[in-house]
Amino acid sequence: MASYGGHALPGIIFLIFGCWITIRESLSSLSTRHSHRHFLRKDGVIILCAVALGSFVELFWPWNGNHPPFGRLRDPVNPELFFKPMNWQHFTMYLFFGIYGCTRIIEYRAPFLTGIDRLSAALAFFIEGFLFQNHVHGRSEIDKLIHILIVVICYASASFFLVSFFINCQRKRYLIDMVIGILVFAQGTWFIHVAEIIYGKNAWPGILDTEEHEDHGKDAHGDMIEEGHDEEGHMGMDSSEHMNMMFAVIFFSWHLVCSIIINSLVAFAIYKILKKKEMIDVDFVILNSADLENNNEYGKGSASNGIHYESVNLSDKSPLLNGEDDDEETDLFARA
Repeated sequence: MASYGGHALPGIIFLIFGCWITIRESLSSLSTRHSHRHFLRKDGVIILCAVALGSFVELFWPWNGNHPPFGRLRDPVNPELFFKPMNWQHFTMYLFFGIYGCTRIIEYRAPFLTGIDRLSAALAFFIEGFLFQNHVHGRSEIDKLIHILIVVICYASASFFLVSFFINCQRKRYLIDMVIGILVFAQGTWFIHVAEIIYGKNAWPGILDTEEHEDHGKDAHGDMIEEGHDEEGHMGMDSSEHMNMMFAVIFFSWHLVCSIIINSLVAFAIYKILKKKEMIDVDFVILNSADLENNNEYGKGSASNGIHYESVNLSDKSPLLNGEDDDEETDLFARA
């Protein structure tokens, strides 16, 4: 919806979802008591509840300046025209994430379909990016930019979800999931920032240019008309707008940095807690024997999975077989 809440609500959902991805994948990878399947059904139900809430707000709940279509595709005044395209675009976004939630439950019921949730998540983020890419026609340049930055995160998230489907190494998949959590968390914080940029008390000038934004702009800022617009409502590129566009990219980059720091701290805290409670998965954290042979210094003892490796003293020049063993070996060859 074209309102503060319409951007803040999905922002809060994505922020919580991104942090939960980090928590969920850290627990399922690092802990001995949790597995990937353990979270499937709960995740699916929670995602479907969030989708139901977002869809209801977009289509039926008139709040915070929102004028929902109440399920109507056509304008009741002029039936030849479509009605409230922004609300329907947001609903479509929620719809595909609802499919993602359903596939989580399906994978729990049918383990042979392992990975279908990752494919559906890739599809959901791709559709979200595609919708937002076609969400800003006729807007000002700064409005286009702050939404295109969301598109970048959506396509990146979709790509990482798709790649993770083909990864069999648990450690590499965990790292990819961490990147996904960082991207989704940053998308949530950026959504909230976009709401502040467009509809906040200190909204940036030159953004509310479309018809649907003008109604809200009159309510929030009176009948003030932005200067510098041409007949079609576009704002010419000036130094102030160029500066705002530069800072928009800077702020977006800061969102990514903050997301990396926060999610890394969350994962590290989970690791320390599991280690303290002796619930850490040794098979995942400690390298296996083959990795140890390649990475450790030769001759040092190591232990993995309860198997102890004895060191070999290369300076020992004594024969591997003593005299008695030599005599026994000679007799065996003679008999043969």
